[in-house]
Amino acid sequence: MYLFGLVTLSSGLSVFNNNNIFSFVLLGTANILLILFSLFVNRNVFLVFGTVGLTEFLSRLSWKFFNGSVFFPFALTIIGVLLILLGIYFQKNRKKIEENFINKLPLFILNLRPKRNL
Repeated sequence: MYLFGLVTLSSGLSVFNNNNIFSFVLLGTANILLILFSLFVNRNVFLVFGTVGLTEFLSRLSWKFFNGSVFFPFALTIIGVLLILLGIYFQKNRKKIEENFINKLPLFILNLRPKRNL
């Protein structure tokens, strides 16, 4: 169910018309929230779709700033390498990042967190 819901959400966000700055920032924020939500519910599918959406957002952002420039391929390469390095850092420190994130949440939100299936 998560997969089909996230495919629908991601496809809807990807065709979202980003003519004004508010819509554009909303697109980036939605993808960052998906990544944080993946820590909350402990489901990797949210992390994958949030990362793909964040990559799309950063690619659109670089297209907006570097359109027609020689630096556009360099901007995309830098974004890709940074996301790979961030993913490696996240995988090595996932437990610590998740504990820090969960410890900062209020108790009434922690009660909504699904129980861990091992």
